[in-house]
Amino acid sequence: MLFFWGIGLVFALLQAWSFRYTNTVDGIAYLDMSDVMFSGFGWEHVINGVWSPLYPVTLGIGRHLIPGSGDIQSAHYINVGIFVFAFLCFEALRRTIKACTPGLNVASMWVFDAMAYSLFLWASIATITLQMIRPDMLMAGFLYLAGALALAIRARNESWRNYILLGAVLGAGYLAKAPMLYIGLVLLACTVNTRRLRDTAVKAAAAAGILVAIGSLYFIPLSAKVGHFTLGQSAEYNYLGHVDQIGMYVETIGHAAGKFEAPPVIALDHPRVYSFDTGERVTFPLRFQPAQWTVGAVPKFYLPSQVAIIKENAAIYQKLLLELSAVIAGILVFGFLSRYGFRSVLANWPLILVGVAGIGMYLLVHVEERYVGALFLLLCLGLISGACADARIPQKFSATLGIVVAISLLVQVAAGVRADYRRYRQQPTNAWLRAADQLSAQGVRPGDKVARICTRFADLNWARTLRATIVSEVQFDRVNEFWAAPPDVQDRVLRAMAESGARIVVANLRGGSKPPDAWRRLGQTTYYYEELAAFRSR
Repeated sequence: MLFFWGIGLVFALLQAWSFRYTNTVDGIAYLDMSDVMFSGFGWEHVINGVWSPLYPVTLGIGRHLIPGSGDIQSAHYINVGIFVFAFLCFEALRRTIKACTPGLNVASMWVFDAMAYSLFLWASIATITLQMIRPDMLMAGFLYLAGALALAIRARNESWRNYILLGAVLGAGYLAKAPMLYIGLVLLACTVNTRRLRDTAVKAAAAAGILVAIGSLYFIPLSAKVGHFTLGQSAEYNYLGHVDQIGMYVETIGHAAGKFEAPPVIALDHPRVYSFDTGERVTFPLRFQPAQWTVGAVPKFYLPSQVAIIKENAAIYQKLLLELSAVIAGILVFGFLSRYGFRSVLANWPLILVGVAGIGMYLLVHVEERYVGALFLLLCLGLISGACADARIPQKFSATLGIVVAISLLVQVAAGVRADYRRYRQQPTNAWLRAADQLSAQGVRPGDKVARICTRFADLNWARTLRATIVSEVQFDRVNEFWAAPPDVQDRVLRAMAESGARIVVANLRGGSKPPDAWRRLGQTTYYYEELAAFRSR
Protein backbone atom coordinates (compact mmCIF):
# COMPACT_ATOMS: atom_id res chain seq x y z
CA MET A 1 0.00 0.00 0.00
CA LEU A 2 2.73 2.49 0.95
CA PHE A 3 4.51 1.80 -2.34
CA PHE A 4 1.46 2.78 -4.42
CA TRP A 5 0.71 5.80 -2.22
CA GLY A 6 4.31 6.93 -2.61
CA ILE A 7 4.51 6.67 -6.38
CA GLY A 8 0.99 8.04 -6.71
CA LEU A 9 1.90 11.22 -4.83
CA VAL A 10 5.12 11.58 -6.82
CA PHE A 11 3.23 11.21 -10.11
CA ALA A 12 0.53 13.65 -9.01
CA LEU A 13 3.00 16.30 -7.83
CA LEU A 14 5.12 16.02 -10.98
CA GLN A 15 2.12 16.26 -13.27
CA ALA A 16 0.57 19.19 -11.40
CA TRP A 17 3.92 21.01 -11.32
CA SER A 18 4.53 20.43 -15.04
CA PHE A 19 1.14 21.96 -15.89
CA ARG A 20 1.03 24.67 -13.23
CA TYR A 21 0.89 27.44 -15.87
CA THR A 22 -1.66 25.61 -18.05
CA ASN A 23 -5.37 26.26 -18.13
CA THR A 24 -8.47 25.77 -20.26
CA VAL A 25 -11.58 27.79 -20.99
CA ASP A 26 -13.43 25.61 -18.46
CA GLY A 27 -10.74 26.22 -15.85
CA ILE A 28 -11.03 29.99 -16.33
CA ALA A 29 -14.77 29.76 -15.65
CA TYR A 30 -14.21 27.70 -12.50
CA LEU A 31 -11.65 30.20 -11.23
CA ASP A 32 -14.02 33.07 -11.92
CA MET A 33 -16.71 31.24 -9.96
CA SER A 34 -14.27 30.60 -7.12
CA ASP A 35 -14.07 34.37 -6.59
CA VAL A 36 -17.36 33.99 -4.72
CA MET A 37 -15.20 33.11 -1.69
CA PHE A 38 -13.63 36.57 -1.87
CA SER A 39 -15.18 39.98 -1.27
CA GLY A 40 -17.38 41.65 -3.83
CA PHE A 41 -19.36 38.68 -5.16
CA GLY A 42 -22.67 37.21 -4.06
CA TRP A 43 -23.42 33.48 -3.95
CA GLU A 44 -25.36 33.71 -7.22
CA HIS A 45 -21.92 34.05 -8.84
CA VAL A 46 -21.32 30.33 -8.23
CA ILE A 47 -24.70 29.17 -9.59
CA ASN A 48 -24.16 28.22 -13.20
CA GLY A 49 -26.13 25.98 -15.53
CA VAL A 50 -23.10 24.23 -17.05
CA TRP A 51 -20.40 24.41 -14.36
CA SER A 52 -21.36 22.85 -11.00
CA PRO A 53 -20.67 24.75 -7.74
CA LEU A 54 -18.71 22.47 -5.39
CA TYR A 55 -15.41 22.50 -7.27
CA PRO A 56 -15.14 26.31 -7.55
CA VAL A 57 -16.05 26.63 -3.87
CA THR A 58 -13.27 24.16 -3.09
CA LEU A 59 -10.88 26.21 -5.22
CA GLY A 60 -11.89 29.38 -3.41
CA ILE A 61 -11.26 27.84 0.01
CA GLY A 62 -7.96 26.41 -1.18
CA ARG A 63 -6.81 29.75 -2.55
CA HIS A 64 -7.29 31.23 0.92
CA LEU A 65 -5.12 28.46 2.36
CA ILE A 66 -2.33 28.83 -0.25
CA PRO A 67 -1.38 32.52 -0.17
CA GLY A 68 1.44 34.05 -2.18
CA SER A 69 0.88 32.11 -5.40
CA GLY A 70 -1.08 32.99 -8.51
CA ASP A 71 -4.56 31.52 -8.56
CA ILE A 72 -3.87 29.38 -11.65
CA GLN A 73 -0.80 27.82 -10.03
CA SER A 74 -2.63 27.45 -6.71
CA ALA A 75 -5.50 25.63 -8.41
CA HIS A 76 -3.09 22.98 -9.70
CA TYR A 77 -1.71 22.46 -6.20
CA ILE A 78 -5.26 22.25 -4.82
CA ASN A 79 -5.89 19.50 -7.38
CA VAL A 80 -3.16 17.46 -5.69
CA GLY A 81 -5.16 17.70 -2.46
CA ILE A 82 -8.27 16.56 -4.35
CA PHE A 83 -6.22 13.65 -5.69
CA VAL A 84 -5.42 12.65 -2.09
CA PHE A 85 -9.14 12.86 -1.27
CA ALA A 86 -9.95 10.61 -4.24
CA PHE A 87 -7.21 8.18 -3.16
CA LEU A 88 -8.72 7.96 0.33
CA CYS A 89 -12.16 7.32 -1.15
CA PHE A 90 -10.66 4.64 -3.37
CA GLU A 91 -9.10 3.04 -0.27
CA ALA A 92 -12.57 2.80 1.24
CA LEU A 93 -13.82 1.14 -1.95
CA ARG A 94 -10.89 -1.27 -2.13
CA ARG A 95 -11.31 -2.40 1.48
CA THR A 96 -15.07 -2.77 1.09
CA ILE A 97 -14.62 -4.94 -2.00
CA LYS A 98 -12.21 -7.20 -0.11
CA ALA A 99 -14.53 -7.43 2.88
CA CYS A 100 -17.62 -8.14 0.76
CA THR A 101 -16.17 -10.58 -1.77
CA PRO A 102 -16.23 -14.20 -0.53
CA GLY A 103 -13.39 -16.38 -1.72
CA LEU A 104 -10.59 -13.82 -1.61
CA ASN A 105 -7.78 -15.53 0.31
CA VAL A 106 -4.51 -13.93 1.41
CA ALA A 107 -2.75 -14.63 -1.89
CA SER A 108 -5.62 -13.48 -4.10
CA MET A 109 -6.08 -10.34 -1.97
CA TRP A 110 -2.46 -9.40 -2.69
CA VAL A 111 -3.02 -9.89 -6.42
CA PHE A 112 -6.25 -7.89 -6.31
CA ASP A 113 -4.55 -5.04 -4.41
CA ALA A 114 -1.72 -4.78 -6.95
CA MET A 115 -4.13 -4.57 -9.87
CA ALA A 116 -6.59 -2.28 -8.05
CA TYR A 117 -3.95 0.29 -7.06
CA SER A 118 -2.46 0.27 -10.55
CA LEU A 119 -5.91 0.80 -12.06
CA PHE A 120 -6.51 3.73 -9.72
CA LEU A 121 -3.25 5.40 -10.73
CA TRP A 122 -4.03 4.78 -14.41
CA ALA A 123 -7.51 6.29 -14.03
CA SER A 124 -6.30 9.26 -11.98
CA ILE A 125 -3.02 10.20 -13.66
CA ALA A 126 -3.44 8.91 -17.23
CA THR A 127 -7.14 9.60 -17.91
CA ILE A 128 -8.55 12.15 -15.44
CA THR A 129 -5.08 13.72 -14.91
CA LEU A 130 -3.96 16.74 -12.92
CA GLN A 131 -3.11 18.67 -16.06
CA MET A 132 -6.11 20.98 -16.06
CA ILE A 133 -8.33 22.84 -13.62
CA ARG A 134 -11.44 20.66 -13.77
CA PRO A 135 -13.73 18.84 -11.28
CA ASP A 136 -13.46 15.28 -12.60
CA MET A 137 -11.12 14.07 -9.83
CA LEU A 138 -13.48 15.46 -7.19
CA MET A 139 -16.45 13.66 -8.74
CA ALA A 140 -14.40 10.46 -8.97
CA GLY A 141 -13.73 10.55 -5.23
CA PHE A 142 -17.43 10.74 -4.41
CA LEU A 143 -18.12 8.00 -6.95
CA TYR A 144 -15.64 5.65 -5.27
CA LEU A 145 -17.06 6.39 -1.83
CA ALA A 146 -20.62 5.86 -3.04
CA GLY A 147 -19.57 2.56 -4.61
CA ALA A 148 -18.10 1.43 -1.29
CA LEU A 149 -21.33 2.23 0.57
CA ALA A 150 -23.47 0.51 -2.06
CA LEU A 151 -21.39 -2.67 -1.81
CA ALA A 152 -21.60 -2.59 1.98
CA ILE A 153 -25.38 -2.33 1.71
CA ARG A 154 -25.49 -5.22 -0.76
CA ALA A 155 -23.51 -7.31 1.75
CA ARG A 156 -26.56 -7.24 4.07
CA ASN A 157 -25.44 -4.15 5.97
CA GLU A 158 -28.68 -2.40 5.07
CA SER A 159 -28.69 0.01 8.00
CA TRP A 160 -30.28 3.42 7.87
CA ARG A 161 -26.85 4.87 8.58
CA ASN A 162 -25.38 3.45 5.38
CA TYR A 163 -28.31 4.62 3.29
CA ILE A 164 -28.18 8.12 4.77
CA LEU A 165 -24.45 8.30 4.13
CA LEU A 166 -24.94 7.06 0.58
CA GLY A 167 -27.56 9.72 -0.13
CA ALA A 168 -25.30 12.43 1.31
CA VAL A 169 -22.28 11.29 -0.72
CA LEU A 170 -24.32 11.17 -3.92
CA GLY A 171 -25.72 14.63 -3.20
CA ALA A 172 -22.22 16.03 -2.72
CA GLY A 173 -21.14 14.26 -5.93
CA TYR A 174 -24.00 15.93 -7.80
CA LEU A 175 -22.80 19.31 -6.51
CA ALA A 176 -19.37 18.40 -7.87
CA LYS A 177 -20.63 17.41 -11.31
CA ALA A 178 -24.17 17.03 -12.66
CA PRO A 179 -23.81 13.52 -14.24
CA MET A 180 -23.56 12.11 -10.71
CA LEU A 181 -27.34 12.52 -10.43
CA TYR A 182 -28.00 9.89 -13.10
CA ILE A 183 -25.13 7.65 -11.97
CA GLY A 184 -26.28 8.00 -8.36
CA LEU A 185 -29.82 6.89 -9.13
CA VAL A 186 -28.45 3.80 -10.90
CA LEU A 187 -26.30 3.05 -7.86
CA LEU A 188 -29.24 3.46 -5.49
CA ALA A 189 -31.31 1.09 -7.61
CA CYS A 190 -28.54 -1.50 -7.21
CA THR A 191 -28.99 -1.44 -3.41
CA VAL A 192 -32.62 -2.59 -3.56
CA ASN A 193 -32.80 -6.25 -2.52
CA THR A 194 -35.73 -8.14 -4.03
CA ARG A 195 -35.81 -10.49 -1.00
CA ARG A 196 -36.32 -7.52 1.32
CA LEU A 197 -37.97 -5.29 -1.23
CA ARG A 198 -40.12 -3.15 1.04
CA ASP A 199 -37.37 -2.38 3.57
CA THR A 200 -34.61 -1.66 1.07
CA ALA A 201 -36.86 0.24 -1.35
CA VAL A 202 -38.00 2.58 1.44
CA LYS A 203 -34.41 3.21 2.51
CA ALA A 204 -33.25 3.72 -1.07
CA ALA A 205 -36.08 6.21 -1.60
CA ALA A 206 -35.02 8.04 1.57
CA ALA A 207 -31.42 8.14 0.30
CA ALA A 208 -32.68 9.53 -3.01
CA GLY A 209 -34.54 12.18 -1.03
CA ILE A 210 -31.31 13.16 0.73
CA LEU A 211 -29.55 13.32 -2.66
CA VAL A 212 -32.28 15.65 -3.96
CA ALA A 213 -32.27 17.74 -0.78
CA ILE A 214 -28.54 18.37 -1.00
CA GLY A 215 -28.77 18.87 -4.75
CA SER A 216 -31.49 21.48 -4.21
CA LEU A 217 -28.79 23.81 -2.92
CA TYR A 218 -27.82 23.99 -6.59
CA PHE A 219 -30.86 23.35 -8.75
CA ILE A 220 -33.36 25.55 -6.85
CA PRO A 221 -31.33 28.78 -7.18
CA LEU A 222 -30.37 27.74 -10.72
CA SER A 223 -34.03 27.31 -11.66
CA ALA A 224 -34.81 30.72 -10.18
CA LYS A 225 -31.91 32.23 -12.11
CA VAL A 226 -32.92 30.86 -15.53
CA GLY A 227 -36.67 31.28 -15.01
CA HIS A 228 -37.77 27.64 -15.27
CA PHE A 229 -37.16 24.36 -13.46
CA THR A 230 -33.93 22.61 -14.32
CA LEU A 231 -31.58 20.13 -12.68
CA GLY A 232 -28.69 21.50 -14.73
CA GLN A 233 -28.08 22.62 -18.29
CA SER A 234 -24.85 20.77 -19.10
CA ALA A 235 -26.52 17.80 -20.84
CA GLU A 236 -28.63 20.03 -23.10
CA TYR A 237 -25.71 22.36 -23.81
CA ASN A 238 -23.37 19.51 -24.71
CA TYR A 239 -25.97 17.90 -26.96
CA LEU A 240 -26.48 21.18 -28.79
CA GLY A 241 -22.75 21.68 -29.15
CA HIS A 242 -21.54 18.20 -30.05
CA VAL A 243 -24.50 16.50 -31.74
CA ASP A 244 -26.51 19.42 -33.12
CA GLN A 245 -23.28 21.34 -33.85
CA ILE A 246 -24.38 24.87 -33.03
CA GLY A 247 -20.83 26.22 -33.33
CA MET A 248 -18.21 27.49 -30.89
CA TYR A 249 -19.57 31.05 -31.04
CA VAL A 250 -23.24 29.99 -31.26
CA GLU A 251 -23.05 31.27 -34.83
CA THR A 252 -25.31 28.62 -36.39
CA ILE A 253 -28.36 26.71 -35.22
CA GLY A 254 -26.91 23.51 -36.72
CA HIS A 255 -29.34 20.60 -36.54
CA ALA A 256 -31.19 22.03 -33.54
CA ALA A 257 -34.70 23.46 -33.64
CA GLY A 258 -35.81 26.92 -32.56
CA LYS A 259 -33.92 30.20 -32.75
CA PHE A 260 -31.30 31.80 -30.52
CA GLU A 261 -32.80 34.62 -28.49
CA ALA A 262 -29.60 36.52 -27.68
CA PRO A 263 -26.46 35.02 -29.25
CA PRO A 264 -23.10 36.83 -29.29
CA VAL A 265 -23.10 39.89 -31.54
CA ILE A 266 -21.31 39.64 -34.89
CA ALA A 267 -19.63 43.05 -34.86
CA LEU A 268 -17.91 42.52 -38.23
CA ASP A 269 -18.19 39.73 -40.77
CA HIS A 270 -14.89 39.79 -42.71
CA PRO A 271 -12.88 38.87 -40.77
CA ARG A 272 -15.44 37.66 -38.25
CA VAL A 273 -15.42 39.70 -35.02
CA TYR A 274 -17.67 38.90 -32.06
CA SER A 275 -18.78 41.02 -29.11
CA PHE A 276 -20.18 39.39 -25.98
CA ASP A 277 -20.19 41.78 -23.04
CA THR A 278 -22.72 40.70 -20.40
CA GLY A 279 -21.84 43.27 -17.74
CA GLU A 280 -20.39 40.59 -15.46
CA ARG A 281 -16.89 40.96 -14.03
CA VAL A 282 -15.59 37.68 -15.38
CA THR A 283 -12.68 36.81 -17.64
CA PHE A 284 -14.50 35.45 -20.69
CA PRO A 285 -18.27 36.06 -20.74
CA LEU A 286 -18.68 33.85 -23.82
CA ARG A 287 -17.94 30.75 -21.73
CA PHE A 288 -18.69 31.80 -18.17
CA GLN A 289 -22.38 30.90 -18.41
CA PRO A 290 -22.40 29.33 -21.88
CA ALA A 291 -25.98 28.08 -21.74
CA GLN A 292 -27.29 31.66 -21.67
CA TRP A 293 -26.19 32.13 -25.29
CA THR A 294 -28.14 29.08 -26.49
CA VAL A 295 -31.51 30.08 -25.02
CA GLY A 296 -34.16 29.47 -27.66
CA ALA A 297 -32.39 26.53 -29.29
CA VAL A 298 -34.01 23.13 -28.76
CA PRO A 299 -31.96 19.91 -29.00
CA LYS A 300 -33.12 17.81 -31.94
CA PHE A 301 -32.29 14.23 -32.86
CA TYR A 302 -30.52 14.01 -36.21
CA LEU A 303 -29.53 10.45 -37.09
CA PRO A 304 -26.42 11.08 -39.28
CA SER A 305 -24.93 13.42 -36.69
CA GLN A 306 -25.79 11.06 -33.84
CA VAL A 307 -24.15 8.13 -35.62
CA ALA A 308 -21.04 10.22 -36.34
CA ILE A 309 -20.76 11.24 -32.68
CA ILE A 310 -21.11 7.64 -31.49
CA LYS A 311 -18.35 6.57 -33.87
CA GLU A 312 -16.11 9.40 -32.68
CA ASN A 313 -16.72 8.53 -29.03
CA ALA A 314 -16.32 4.81 -29.66
CA ALA A 315 -12.83 5.50 -31.04
CA ILE A 316 -11.87 7.00 -27.66
CA TYR A 317 -13.24 3.93 -25.88
CA GLN A 318 -11.24 1.73 -28.24
CA LYS A 319 -8.07 3.59 -27.24
CA LEU A 320 -8.84 3.14 -23.53
CA LEU A 321 -9.58 -0.54 -24.00
CA LEU A 322 -6.24 -0.98 -25.74
CA GLU A 323 -4.54 0.63 -22.74
CA LEU A 324 -6.43 -1.83 -20.54
CA SER A 325 -5.63 -4.83 -22.75
CA ALA A 326 -3.52 -6.51 -20.06
CA VAL A 327 -6.35 -6.03 -17.54
CA ILE A 328 -8.89 -7.50 -19.97
CA ALA A 329 -6.60 -10.45 -20.70
CA GLY A 330 -6.19 -11.06 -16.95
CA ILE A 331 -9.96 -11.05 -16.41
CA LEU A 332 -10.45 -13.52 -19.27
CA VAL A 333 -7.74 -15.87 -17.94
CA PHE A 334 -9.15 -15.78 -14.42
CA GLY A 335 -12.63 -16.39 -15.79
CA PHE A 336 -11.56 -19.44 -17.80
CA LEU A 337 -9.72 -20.92 -14.81
CA SER A 338 -12.47 -20.25 -12.29
CA ARG A 339 -14.41 -23.25 -11.02
CA TYR A 340 -17.59 -21.24 -11.52
CA GLY A 341 -16.66 -19.95 -14.95
CA PHE A 342 -17.51 -16.36 -15.80
CA ARG A 343 -20.32 -16.27 -13.24
CA SER A 344 -17.67 -15.52 -10.61
CA VAL A 345 -16.58 -12.46 -12.54
CA LEU A 346 -20.01 -10.90 -11.93
CA ALA A 347 -19.84 -11.19 -8.13
CA ASN A 348 -19.66 -7.40 -7.67
CA TRP A 349 -22.15 -6.61 -10.40
CA PRO A 350 -23.26 -3.19 -9.01
CA LEU A 351 -19.83 -1.74 -9.85
CA ILE A 352 -20.00 -3.30 -13.30
CA LEU A 353 -23.51 -1.99 -13.94
CA VAL A 354 -22.68 1.56 -12.82
CA GLY A 355 -19.54 1.57 -14.94
CA VAL A 356 -21.39 0.37 -18.04
CA ALA A 357 -24.30 2.78 -17.46
CA GLY A 358 -21.99 5.79 -17.14
CA ILE A 359 -19.88 4.80 -20.12
CA GLY A 360 -23.02 4.31 -22.22
CA MET A 361 -24.40 7.70 -21.13
CA TYR A 362 -21.34 9.59 -22.37
CA LEU A 363 -21.17 7.55 -25.60
CA LEU A 364 -24.32 9.23 -26.92
CA VAL A 365 -23.14 12.83 -26.56
CA HIS A 366 -19.48 13.54 -25.88
CA VAL A 367 -16.57 11.57 -24.47
CA GLU A 368 -13.29 12.77 -23.02
CA GLU A 369 -10.98 10.40 -21.22
CA ARG A 370 -11.31 12.41 -18.01
CA TYR A 371 -15.08 11.83 -18.02
CA VAL A 372 -14.88 8.05 -18.02
CA GLY A 373 -11.61 7.12 -16.29
CA ALA A 374 -13.33 6.51 -12.95
CA LEU A 375 -16.14 4.57 -14.65
CA PHE A 376 -13.68 2.24 -16.37
CA LEU A 377 -12.02 1.80 -12.98
CA LEU A 378 -15.31 0.70 -11.38
CA LEU A 379 -16.04 -1.66 -14.27
CA CYS A 380 -12.60 -3.28 -14.10
CA LEU A 381 -12.58 -3.48 -10.30
CA GLY A 382 -15.94 -5.21 -10.32
CA LEU A 383 -14.73 -7.77 -12.84
CA ILE A 384 -11.30 -8.32 -11.27
CA SER A 385 -12.55 -8.75 -7.71
CA GLY A 386 -14.92 -11.53 -8.74
CA ALA A 387 -12.31 -13.18 -10.96
CA CYS A 388 -9.68 -13.23 -8.18
CA ALA A 389 -12.05 -14.82 -5.67
CA ASP A 390 -11.32 -18.44 -6.56
CA ALA A 391 -8.88 -20.63 -4.62
CA ARG A 392 -8.66 -23.06 -7.56
CA ILE A 393 -6.31 -20.74 -9.47
CA PRO A 394 -2.62 -21.57 -8.72
CA GLN A 395 -1.15 -18.92 -6.45
CA LYS A 396 2.11 -18.50 -8.37
CA PHE A 397 0.27 -18.15 -11.65
CA SER A 398 -2.19 -15.70 -10.10
CA ALA A 399 0.62 -13.61 -8.60
CA THR A 400 2.57 -13.54 -11.87
CA LEU A 401 -0.47 -12.46 -13.85
CA GLY A 402 -1.31 -9.78 -11.29
CA ILE A 403 2.23 -8.37 -11.43
CA VAL A 404 2.19 -8.29 -15.25
CA VAL A 405 -1.12 -6.42 -15.25
CA ALA A 406 0.08 -3.93 -12.62
CA ILE A 407 3.36 -3.25 -14.42
CA SER A 408 1.60 -2.72 -17.76
CA LEU A 409 -0.52 0.02 -16.20
CA LEU A 410 2.25 1.65 -14.16
CA VAL A 411 4.56 1.82 -17.19
CA GLN A 412 1.87 3.75 -19.09
CA VAL A 413 1.37 6.14 -16.19
CA ALA A 414 5.10 6.72 -15.69
CA ALA A 415 5.67 7.27 -19.41
CA GLY A 416 2.90 9.86 -19.51
CA VAL A 417 4.21 11.76 -16.49
CA ARG A 418 7.74 11.70 -17.93
CA ALA A 419 6.46 13.06 -21.25
CA ASP A 420 4.57 15.83 -19.41
CA TYR A 421 7.69 16.82 -17.50
CA ARG A 422 9.91 16.78 -20.61
CA ARG A 423 7.40 18.84 -22.57
CA TYR A 424 7.38 21.51 -19.89
CA ARG A 425 11.18 21.55 -19.61
CA GLN A 426 11.50 22.03 -23.36
CA GLN A 427 8.83 24.70 -23.69
CA PRO A 428 7.86 26.71 -20.57
CA THR A 429 4.32 28.00 -20.85
CA ASN A 430 4.33 31.06 -18.59
CA ALA A 431 4.78 33.76 -21.25
CA TRP A 432 1.24 34.89 -20.46
CA LEU A 433 2.35 35.69 -16.90
CA ARG A 434 5.10 38.01 -18.13
CA ALA A 435 2.66 39.57 -20.57
CA ALA A 436 0.18 40.19 -17.75
CA ASP A 437 2.89 41.89 -15.68
CA GLN A 438 3.70 44.19 -18.61
CA LEU A 439 0.03 45.04 -19.18
CA SER A 440 -0.37 45.81 -15.49
CA ALA A 441 2.62 48.16 -15.74
CA GLN A 442 0.86 49.86 -18.67
CA GLY A 443 -2.13 50.59 -16.45
CA VAL A 444 -4.56 47.75 -17.17
CA ARG A 445 -6.60 47.29 -14.00
CA PRO A 446 -9.13 44.74 -12.65
CA GLY A 447 -12.47 45.22 -14.31
CA ASP A 448 -11.04 46.77 -17.48
CA LYS A 449 -12.63 45.58 -20.72
CA VAL A 450 -10.22 44.26 -23.34
CA ALA A 451 -10.26 42.51 -26.73
CA ARG A 452 -8.02 39.79 -28.11
CA ILE A 453 -6.69 38.33 -31.35
CA CYS A 454 -5.40 34.83 -30.58
CA THR A 455 -5.23 31.55 -32.45
CA ARG A 456 -5.86 29.51 -29.30
CA PHE A 457 -9.37 29.63 -27.84
CA ALA A 458 -7.99 28.90 -24.36
CA ASP A 459 -5.38 31.71 -24.42
CA LEU A 460 -7.02 33.50 -21.49
CA ASN A 461 -4.59 33.25 -18.57
CA TRP A 462 -3.19 36.76 -18.99
CA ALA A 463 -6.68 38.25 -18.76
CA ARG A 464 -7.56 36.13 -15.73
CA THR A 465 -4.38 37.22 -13.96
CA LEU A 466 -5.24 40.88 -14.61
CA ARG A 467 -8.92 40.31 -13.69
CA ALA A 468 -9.75 41.96 -17.00
CA THR A 469 -12.84 41.06 -19.04
CA ILE A 470 -12.55 40.04 -22.69
CA VAL A 471 -15.58 41.51 -24.44
CA SER A 472 -14.60 41.08 -28.10
CA GLU A 473 -12.36 38.96 -30.31
CA VAL A 474 -11.58 37.90 -33.83
CA GLN A 475 -12.86 34.34 -34.36
CA PHE A 476 -9.90 32.30 -33.16
CA ASP A 477 -9.64 30.09 -36.26
CA ARG A 478 -9.80 33.11 -38.63
CA VAL A 479 -7.08 35.21 -37.06
CA ASN A 480 -4.83 34.86 -40.10
CA GLU A 481 -7.47 36.67 -42.13
CA PHE A 482 -6.97 39.69 -39.90
CA TRP A 483 -3.20 39.79 -40.24
CA ALA A 484 -3.44 39.26 -44.02
CA ALA A 485 -6.03 42.02 -44.42
CA PRO A 486 -5.11 45.53 -45.67
CA PRO A 487 -4.72 48.34 -43.08
CA ASP A 488 -8.20 49.76 -43.64
CA VAL A 489 -9.80 46.39 -42.88
CA GLN A 490 -7.67 45.99 -39.76
CA ASP A 491 -8.76 49.47 -38.68
CA ARG A 492 -12.42 48.45 -39.06
CA VAL A 493 -11.79 45.45 -36.82
CA LEU A 494 -10.15 47.59 -34.14
CA ARG A 495 -12.96 50.14 -34.39
CA ALA A 496 -15.55 47.38 -33.85
CA MET A 497 -13.61 46.21 -30.81
CA ALA A 498 -13.42 49.73 -29.44
CA GLU A 499 -17.19 50.14 -29.89
CA SER A 500 -17.72 46.97 -27.84
CA GLY A 501 -16.16 48.82 -24.90
CA ALA A 502 -12.66 47.36 -25.03
CA ARG A 503 -9.84 49.60 -23.85
CA ILE A 504 -7.00 47.68 -25.49
CA VAL A 505 -6.59 44.71 -27.83
CA VAL A 506 -4.05 41.98 -27.10
CA ALA A 507 -2.65 39.66 -29.75
CA ASN A 508 -0.51 36.55 -29.43
CA LEU A 509 1.64 36.09 -32.53
CA ARG A 510 2.91 32.59 -31.90
CA GLY A 511 3.69 31.94 -35.55
CA GLY A 512 6.41 34.59 -35.70
CA SER A 513 4.37 37.14 -37.68
CA LYS A 514 5.09 40.80 -37.12
CA PRO A 515 2.22 43.21 -36.40
CA PRO A 516 2.01 46.79 -37.69
CA ASP A 517 4.40 49.31 -36.12
CA ALA A 518 1.65 50.77 -33.93
CA TRP A 519 1.47 47.56 -31.91
CA ARG A 520 3.72 47.37 -28.85
CA ARG A 521 5.40 44.18 -27.73
CA LEU A 522 4.95 42.99 -24.16
CA GLY A 523 8.50 42.33 -23.00
CA GLN A 524 10.19 39.45 -24.80
CA THR A 525 6.98 37.48 -25.23
CA THR A 526 4.94 36.81 -28.37
CA TYR A 527 2.18 39.06 -27.01
CA TYR A 528 1.52 42.54 -28.45
CA TYR A 529 -1.11 45.16 -27.68
CA GLU A 530 -2.59 48.36 -29.04
CA GLU A 531 -4.65 51.06 -27.36
CA LEU A 532 -8.17 51.41 -28.79
CA ALA A 533 -9.10 54.88 -27.53
CA ALA A 534 -8.16 56.53 -30.84
CA PHE A 535 -10.44 54.20 -32.80
CA ARG A 536 -13.56 55.31 -30.91
CA SER A 537 -13.35 58.79 -32.40
CA ARG A 538 -12.80 57.70 -36.02
